[in-house]
Amino acid sequence: MEGDELTGENGILTPLIQRLLQTSLDGEIQAYVDQNRPNRRNGKKGKTVKSSQGLLGIDMPVDRDGSFNSQLLPKRALECLH
Repeated sequence: MEGDELTGENGILTPLIQRLLQTSLDGEIQAYVDQNRPNRRNGKKGKTVKSSQGLLGIDMPVDRDGSFNSQLLPKRALECLH
């Protein structure tokens, strides 16, 4: 592992940061759906966002009526974690 970068697009920490962001988004929509019954989850949509780690592929959770707007990564936001 000597010489491997910690950060950046090919950094060792990049997959960890991506999983942390994904888990946070999943928790955020679950809390939203729990508060706004009878609304329910309705899958995920792929999104690529720019971060200090490079480009991250994220599966954005969506709800049935389309009213969920993440506080962590709002709609139409292309950048995060700066």
